Amino acid sequence: MNREKLNFLLKTVECKLPYYIDDVLKDSAEEPSYSAIYTSNLIECVIEILSCFGEDISFHDYKSYISFSGFSKADVKLFEYKRTIELESHLDKQISMYSKRKLKRYHE
Repeated sequence: MNREKLNFLLKTVECKLPYYIDDVLKDSAEEPSYSAIYTSNLIECVIEILSCFGEDISFHDYKSYISFSGFSKADVKLFEYKRTIELESHLDKQISMYSKRKLKRYHE
């Protein structure tokens, strides 16, 4: 893989992450327009790529990355809260879909 191209993508994503984090923090917890899960997954990818490049980094997960990026402890807690709500919502939807499929098969 071309390291220069991967580094270009990495830097592009890194420039956008503070905006994504801020969007999640300002967004509604009940009806979000921005995904905390998507953002945390992007952060985890950045961390993994930086680690593979042998970069000396001061963060090891999305929470420490958010903090390292200048956000407050309260922001980190709020981000985690919104991420948890989103995860629970996705889990509820998956369980509901599974139950409906199971019921459909039962009635066939």
